[in-house]
Amino acid sequence: MRGSALILRSALPTLALLLVYALLLPASAAAQTAADEGAPPTPVRREILAIYDSRQEPRPDQTRIHRFAEMPLNYLGFVLSYWDVNAELPSAERTANARGVITWFRRAPPGSFYVWGLDQLQRGLRMIVLGDNGLPAGNTSLADANRMFQEIGFGLSGAMVDITYATKILHRDGLIGFERELDPVLPAFPIVGALGQEIASHLVLEHREGDLVLASSVVLTSERGGYAANGYFVYEEPGTGRTKWLVDPFAFFQKAYGAQRMPIPDATTLSGRRIWFSHIDGDGWNNVSYIEDYRDKPTVAAGVVLRELIAPYPDLPVAAGVIGADIDERYGTPEAGRQAARELFALPQVEIASHTYSHPYQWSFFESYDRKLEERLIGPDESEWKAVLGDRMRRIAQRLFPGLVHKGSESDVKVAGDDPPRAYSDFPFDLDQEIRGSVLAAEELAPEGKHATLYLWSGGAEPFQA
Repeated sequence: MRGSALILRSALPTLALLLVYALLLPASAAAQTAADEGAPPTPVRREILAIYDSRQEPRPDQTRIHRFAEMPLNYLGFVLSYWDVNAELPSAERTANARGVITWFRRAPPGSFYVWGLDQLQRGLRMIVLGDNGLPAGNTSLADANRMFQEIGFGLSGAMVDITYATKILHRDGLIGFERELDPVLPAFPIVGALGQEIASHLVLEHREGDLVLASSVVLTSERGGYAANGYFVYEEPGTGRTKWLVDPFAFFQKAYGAQRMPIPDATTLSGRRIWFSHIDGDGWNNVSYIEDYRDKPTVAAGVVLRELIAPYPDLPVAAGVIGADIDERYGTPEAGRQAARELFALPQVEIASHTYSHPYQWSFFESYDRKLEERLIGPDESEWKAVLGDRMRRIAQRLFPGLVHKGSESDVKVAGDDPPRAYSDFPFDLDQEIRGSVLAAEELAPEGKHATLYLWSGGAEPFQA
């Protein structure tokens, strides 16, 4: 089978039947058991309502819930539905079959959220509260929030420990230190009290101020949900933005939302088979390689990849995506780059793919394309990109094309990657050329009868609807 998936055709019907059988069997078995006992079958509650604030995180895919929490929750069998806290919150009928709620606010939500959340908890939903930047500070709103938090099993005093040199770890369990240990200098934290014997405090800090001793459960779970304070759930490395888990998210979410087993669709482990996915984007296709064996004989990078990484391994399928402009003679493409494409695409283990035509970095910029604005952003020389796009132009671009500009931190606005809108801009943007044209360009260098079957998105990989 040509392509990136190592699955025998003959195995596909069996795999499909096994998948259907495995997904239906638990439900059928549960239904039969319920019928035998005279009770109606109970649906599996797997939906989690992710409540986010569009004032701080405009789209669901920009939320920390999506970036960090959604994958572990999916792994456990849960499905997230995103809901903006600024819109009318879901009705009781809408949440009747939901499993729980998760929040990770950057600032305090509207007061109506706490009333709604308390009602949902009293109806039987579980709730996880992550972070404390959004927790209320005023006495009235704190009281409203605590009425909701108390249903989960914790309460906030309103006090915050900013200087932690007198703080020590009083208790921790196996959930803490999943990918990274806590720093010796602990982050600031709120004073959080665990309410009730059934609460599991996974990390408890002790802080002393003179004769005053304060204990705070900064990571906890209960039969009604869970809580984790800022700085004690995920670690973000200053400067690079790289992240590591401080808490084991799989164990944390499983405890907070209930540990019972349920059917989880998982085609990769159902029949003991695996799927191999392998692809290479065409970035740097015509760059001259400087690795040791090729320093004295200039060779384009695509040729090195061909000879060193793909041709010697005929049993490993791989999709190779080429940028259309990289093999377009109008852009001064070296013949060596085109020849490398011909040889690559001729290999039986290589699937032909397109990696766009002009390599857009931010697709949203081209949804309402303005050639004059693009020329102004690029300037007469692409090396002048950062100088041309000054603060004023950044504000204009942010207003016109929100996807082009993002926040690196709450106070720092910068152009995503400091890149121009696309890599090749000698000619005006043409969506048909970008999609269909790039596929045809790749196929022109392929053996007769072999076609491109995959399109690899570029840049932020967030194309607009068209």
